[in-house]
Parts: sequence; structure tokens; C-alpha cells
Amino acid sequence: MQKLDDLNKSFDAFMAEENVDTYATQRVKLTDEQKPATPRRRSPSTPAKPRPAAQQPARRKKSAMTKKERNTVIALFSVAAVLLIGIIIALCFIFSGPADNELILNNVYVAGVNIGGMTQAQAKSALSEVAKNYEQLDMVVKVLDTEESLTPENTGAKLDIDAVVKAAYDLGRTGSKSEQDKAQNATSHNLSILPYLNLNTEYIEDVVASFGTKYSTLRSDPKITVTGSSPLGQIVDTDTTKVYQTMTIFMGTAEYDLSTEALYEQIKAAYDSGIFEVVGQCSVTPPNLSVLDELEKAFKEHCKKPVDADIDENFNVTPEVYGYGFVLEAVKDQVSAAKYGQTLEIPMTFVRPDITAEDLAGNLFKDILGSYVLDVKSDNNLVSNLKLVCKALNGLILKSDESFSFNELIGETTRQRGYKPFSQFVGKVYTENYYGGGVSQAASALYTCVLQADLDVLERHNHAYVPTFILPGMDADVLYGSKDLRFKNSTENPIRIIAEYKNGKLQIQLLGTDTKDYTVELKYVTDKIYDPITLLQTMPAVNAGGYKNGDILQTPISGCDVSVYKVCTPKPPVPEEGEDGVPTQPTEPQDPSELEPVEVFVGQSHYDKRNVVMVSIYTPPVTPTEPSEGTEPSEGTEPSESIEPSESIEPSESIEPTQSVEPTESSKPNNKGNGRN
Repeated sequence: MQKLDDLNKSFDAFMAEENVDTYATQRVKLTDEQKPATPRRRSPSTPAKPRPAAQQPARRKKSAMTKKERNTVIALFSVAAVLLIGIIIALCFIFSGPADNELILNNVYVAGVNIGGMTQAQAKSALSEVAKNYEQLDMVVKVLDTEESLTPENTGAKLDIDAVVKAAYDLGRTGSKSEQDKAQNATSHNLSILPYLNLNTEYIEDVVASFGTKYSTLRSDPKITVTGSSPLGQIVDTDTTKVYQTMTIFMGTAEYDLSTEALYEQIKAAYDSGIFEVVGQCSVTPPNLSVLDELEKAFKEHCKKPVDADIDENFNVTPEVYGYGFVLEAVKDQVSAAKYGQTLEIPMTFVRPDITAEDLAGNLFKDILGSYVLDVKSDNNLVSNLKLVCKALNGLILKSDESFSFNELIGETTRQRGYKPFSQFVGKVYTENYYGGGVSQAASALYTCVLQADLDVLERHNHAYVPTFILPGMDADVLYGSKDLRFKNSTENPIRIIAEYKNGKLQIQLLGTDTKDYTVELKYVTDKIYDPITLLQTMPAVNAGGYKNGDILQTPISGCDVSVYKVCTPKPPVPEEGEDGVPTQPTEPQDPSELEPVEVFVGQSHYDKRNVVMVSIYTPPVTPTEPSEGTEPSEGTEPSESIEPSESIEPSESIEPTQSVEPTESSKPNNKGNGRN
């Protein structure tokens, strides 16, 4: 009510100030229910005048507003003006959005390149390499085993950098308010460049259609036919170039399922992403029959496999047998490489075996891979034992990758098997009349040949003491049941062992096919020497062996560590023969460094030392007696200088002799007690 009265007062004041005499103003009337119980206050300056009940409000001239009323109106208009200005500012802020920093929105990707947060100039620079790719690189489209290159010349691919950068810059700046908000609030943008590539879509559609045509065939089974007359059972022709029959192989066709629409979309997506290779998905349903299975059946029906010549352990050669038809494995490779719908023509001829009798005679066992000649001591029993070993070894053939065991071949060297006794060291113990003594000499000669041939050694043992019949490190000690010599034929061809005893010499050879491009020489290096020391064996002057002071019971043997090496020297290249049969000279001189020998470590052998044992006669002390006057002590009562231990003799060892110093006939002075196998 108060606000309504205030508005009426303001209106009356306005009318009075403007001297409006003719305006008819309808004042706001209130119903009886709306009127307040108390009479309305009026300004003291404008007292209320009585009005007849039936009299209508008449236009009247209002008096000028008071100062208080004028101030109220001014205040109201001021508040309204401030509110209006605030509303206008708010609306401007809402519709204008944030201040434009003239940068592309963050995380805007074009053909895989992030140009977000860049200026337009920076974005154009960043996309320059991408634009070059579209103008220089082919789009490679692959479907199964078919490949097609879409060149920029044919596709017209050329990126409009200005247009695509402008489109990226407009993100969040154009469109409706909701579209701008959506763009500005998105975490990333992938801007399609297809509208700015100028692609020749008709050409691309034609390429896709060609793929669809190729991979739209129906399924058909393979078929194999043979034409011509078979010579089997009539002749055997060694001419492998003469064709008697021809086998025709139709590969059959498969059923394909290629979606050209999907392939077209793949190509567009690749262009859009800056990727220049597309692999189309195409399912393949093969024919019901397998070409390889049908080929196996045809081979069994029409062909015959060749048989290689062979050689037995006695060097007897079984001749080769020519085959007919074709080499099955070679034709299988052709079939595997062929495509569906393709037809193969296979000539059928006589087929030469891989190995013929001529090959065996001409190439196998023609080279000496290893050879060693051993001087044998003129002992009948030793010679008899070595001849038995030679009989077992001679002519033995080892096939490629076959292993050899000396003990398995020779067996136990017993008297029942014809072996004779021969004195030798068995380990560190010198044993007289050892049956089969000396066979280690043959094993050592064979081992040396194995090293020369560069074969794989599986097992080898050196002797306890340095051997005297062969160089250190080249020996091989064998003992049935414990020590063996084993090796493997690691070449691609068979090897034959030759073992002969003649005129006091044992000769071992390995014959085969030398395919090495280097020669092998053996050398040994003494790494360390162990010198023996002298031990004393004390004996009374009267002893069962009749030994005298200074007699040698055990001869010394020096010990050592020996390393063996194979010195591999490259062979010089063999000049090839020209058309006139004259060897041609190499176009470039051989590098001297390529012919330098290379040392290959074989192994180290440790040989123990054996100390010398010497007799020292012990003279019991004589109880001194009072010498009679005029008598001198006899010379025999003086201690002998020969029983005094030298400085090099260890006192402890001079008391306890070793087990091997028991007096034997072979250990007496002037006898040879150091014989070794």
C-alpha cells in the first residue's frame, strides 16, 4: 500500500511540474476490501478536500513536488540506471565469451600431428612435412598377395594447408554458442583433412573395384594330368634332359570374400590419418582337395625315386639307381609358391641320384685328412699287440656325424683274445707283463690324426707321465672300462681309417673329402715344469738285493703342464678356369691379413713328476773301546760321505720311500726302469 501511494504521489508531482491541464488521469482505486482501516495520510502541504460521492475524479493541476519527493524520485531512477547498466554488462560478458588469444585450441590433431596451442603460422610450418608426404608418397594397398600403389599423380592428393589450418583455428570460434562451448571443453580434436586433400575419388573407386573383381572367383578343385608315354620298365636313360612325359598341375581356385566398401573406407581413413599403407581384409575358402596331397598320389603312380650309391664297412660299393619323373621336393616348393588359378608344367625325365659309384670312387677318401707314423720298439709282444689293433682299425668307415669309441672297437685286451704281455705303466704303477700293453701307442697316433683332421673330440686322457713315443699333449691313454678315446666324424662325408704296421713303423691315416679352406698343424707349449727330487732309501750294508750305496732304485721323470694348439692357416684361393682353360687372375689382390694363421686352443695336459730313489747304506755305530797303546782307529770306522744326505734331499722323504721303490729286476742299477707305453 505504501508503494502504491508513493507512485501516485510521484505521478501527481510530474503532472504539476509539466503544467499539464488537459490530461485525464485515472487514479488507482482500491476496493473496500483493499482499503486500509486507517485513513491515508496526506502531506500537510496538500490537505484532503471533501468530494461528493457521485463526483468522478476530475483532471486537476498538481502542485509542484516537494524536495523530499524529488529526492526520492531521483534515488529511484539512479538505482534503476545502475541495475540496467549492470544487466547490460553481464549480457555483454555472457555473449562475448573469453578473450581471444588467437591460438588454436589445445590438442587439435591433423593427420596425426598435434597443432594445438599454436598460431596459424606455426601450424602451417608444422604441417609442411605432412603436405610433402601427400605429394610424394604412394598409398600402398594390399589384399592377400596382391599389391597396388596409388600414386599422387593419379589420386591428385595435395593438402591445402591454409584451408586446414583455418578450419583448425575456427574450432571454438564459429558456430552456435553451444557448438563453441562443446569445442572449447573437448579434451582433443581430430580434424578430418579429407575435405582439403583434393582426392580423385573416382580413381580410388576404380582401384577398389579391380580388387573386388580379382577376389570374386568361385571355388574349384585342383587337377593333375600326365601326358606322354612312360619309359619305366623299358629303358634307363642317364640323359636327364630328355623329356618323356609332362605333368600339368592346375592349382584350383579359392572362394574370396572381400568387402569393397570396407576397403574404400580403409583407404580414406588412411589418407585422413597420414598413413600410406592399407591391408584389406579378405577371407579365403580353399578348394576341397589339397594340391600337395594330389601331387603325392601322382608321384607314386607315375614316378620312381633315385637311389644313391652306397659303401659298406668293407669298402664295397653298391651302384646307384636312376629315378624317373621329377624331384618331388623341388616340385612341392613350386606348388607352395604358386597361386590359385595358376597352371604348372612339370617335365618328367630320368633323375640322377645325388651320389653315384663314380662319385664315391672319385671324391670320397681321396684326401688325407690326418696322418701319423710312429716308430715302434722292437719288442715281439708289443708288435703283436699293435698288429691286432691295426686289424680292427684298418678299413673302418665312419659316416657323417657317426661317433667312434676305441674301447668299443678294440674291446678288452685279454690273453684269450690273442694279446701278449708287455711291461708298461698302468697309471703311475709300472706293471710287468700287462696283457695288451702298447695299444695306447696306436690310440695316440689315431688321436693325433683326429686333431689334424679337425674332428670333434668327445673323450681323451693323457698318460700319468710324459710319454717318450710321441710328443707331449698328443698322446691318448686308454684302459678298458675307464679311459677311452672317442671322437665324431664332424664332416659332411664319410671317413676311412687306414692302420698298418710295416718295418718297425705304425702308420695311421684318415682318408676323406677335404672341404676345409685351411690347413692344420699341431704345436705344443710347455707351460710349467715340475723337477723331481732325490729320495734316499736306507739299507744295511748287507741286504737281500745286494744294493750298494748310491744305487738307483727309481729313475726320475720330470713333470710338466703342456698346452696343445691347432694352427689353422687359410688356403690361398684357387684361380677359376677361363673359357680357354687358363686360370684367371683375381680382380683384387689377396689381403695378406686374410692368410695369417690362427691358433685354436685344443687343451692342456698335466704330467706328474716321478722322484729319483737312491740307496743309502746305513752303517750301525760301533761301540768305542779303549784303544791299546800304539793302535790307530781303522779307516772303516770313519763315516762314509756317500751316506750323508745332500742339501737337496728332504729329510722326511729320505725316511719313507714311495710304494713304487720296491726292489725289482727292472729297478736295479744299469737296468732300464723307465719304460712307458
